[in-house]
Amino acid sequence: GEDMPVEECGNMLVLTAAIAAVEGNANYARQHWKTLTTWTDYLVQNGFDPTNQLCTDDFAGHIARNANLSIKAIMGIASYGYLAGRMGDKVREKEYIDMARKLARKWMELADDRGDGTGDHYSLTFENPGTWSQKYNLVWDKVLGLNIFPKEVEQKEIAFYLTKQQPF
Repeated sequence: GEDMPVEECGNMLVLTAAIAAVEGNANYARQHWKTLTTWTDYLVQNGFDPTNQLCTDDFAGHIARNANLSIKAIMGIASYGYLAGRMGDKVREKEYIDMARKLARKWMELADDRGDGTGDHYSLTFENPGTWSQKYNLVWDKVLGLNIFPKEVEQKEIAFYLTKQQPF
C-alpha cells in the first residue's frame, strides 16, 4: 500500500542479506522467511520493469520504468537466492541467482542509452535515450559479492559520470 513498493521490498531483502553476510549466518532471515518470500514474489512479478512509483530519488517524483529501481529489484531477488543458500537450500539459491543474472542481462539491453548496446551509459528509464541517473543500487552487487551484473556495467557508468563531474 505504500508509494514505493519495489524500493521497500528490495531494501528489506538487501538489508537482510547484508545482516546474514555480517553475522555469518541466516538466522534472522530464517525467522522472517515467509515475509521475505512474499516480498521476493512481488519483485519477481513487478520489480524488473517498475510501474509509475516513487523510489529513493523521490525528488524526480513518480516515474515508470526506472532503471535504477529495476536494479534494486534484481538485487532483491539475488539477495533472496543468497539467503536461501545460507540456509542450505542450494536449489533455490541457484534458481534465484540465475534469475537475477538473466534479468541483469535483459536490463543492460533495455537501459542502454542508444538501445542497441552501443550507448555510453544507461538511461534514467528503460528505452528513454538521452537521459541518465546514477545507478547507486549497483553497490549491493559489490558489497554482497554476488556478481549479478557484468563488470562492464559499472565501468561504463563510472566513465559516463566522470563526463558529468563539475568543479564543485
